[in-house]
Amino acid sequence: ATLLTAGAWVKVAPGPLLLPLAAAASRPWRDVVGPAAVLSAAVVGTVLLLGGAPFSFLVAQTDRGLQAESVAGTPWVLGAALDGRSGVAFDEELVTYEVVAPAADAVAGVLDVLLPAGLAVAGLVLVLARHRGAAAPLLLPASLVLTVWLVVANKVGSPQFVTWLAAPVVVMLAGRPDGVGARARRAVAVLVLVVAALTQAVFPWGYPALVTGDPAVTLLLATRNAALVGLLVVGVVLGVRAASRRTHTRRTHTRRAHTRRAHRRRAPALR
Repeated sequence: ATLLTAGAWVKVAPGPLLLPLAAAASRPWRDVVGPAAVLSAAVVGTVLLLGGAPFSFLVAQTDRGLQAESVAGTPWVLGAALDGRSGVAFDEELVTYEVVAPAADAVAGVLDVLLPAGLAVAGLVLVLARHRGAAAPLLLPASLVLTVWLVVANKVGSPQFVTWLAAPVVVMLAGRPDGVGARARRAVAVLVLVVAALTQAVFPWGYPALVTGDPAVTLLLATRNAALVGLLVVGVVLGVRAASRRTHTRRTHTRRAHTRRAHRRRAPALR
């Protein structure tokens, strides 16, 4: 928990992973919430004492438009390329290319709400799973889903985001998580490698062509973004299967325990 919290203050991506970790922990307040709160208080206090603004990164993001590489920007960028023109413009202040379209700003505003709302929904699902005793097998699938969600629902499409996917996938491959079979783990790993390869093809190799509206490179970007959405769906499916399997197992054990107790109560009468 301390490591994830420290990472979140450097780059926000590790932060949401505290949600499945807390849900799966036997003592979440002591082992996850407490250490995260103490470290965060120390960081915020130190920054304030030095005259800084610890939450300035949240405000800075709201001023950004829909970046050319973002998943949500794909329809406009692809449509413009197929029409033989560029659908992006360079923002000199932010040093990035953003989508130029009438509805782009509105979509960017929606994503500002949708991204944290998705995290909140995931947190609620994990709380319910904990009450049902199914949070532990959700640890890795939920970590994958939350990480991909940070990319898919983000109005910024920086290629560095793809590196965030490595952590949950490597842990998934190294271990044997409950409810996630070897075939499913390999499929996730292959899909992430495809996303990484397509990202490399677009950034930096094909980026000059992308911003000028080259159809081939734009199609690669669209394929990459579609693969990210597919990875999100796969993660959700794995999570549902893992939770359902654990719930079914618990019910089976409960029925067997009731049956054994019933046999014990009947045994004296039969004697």
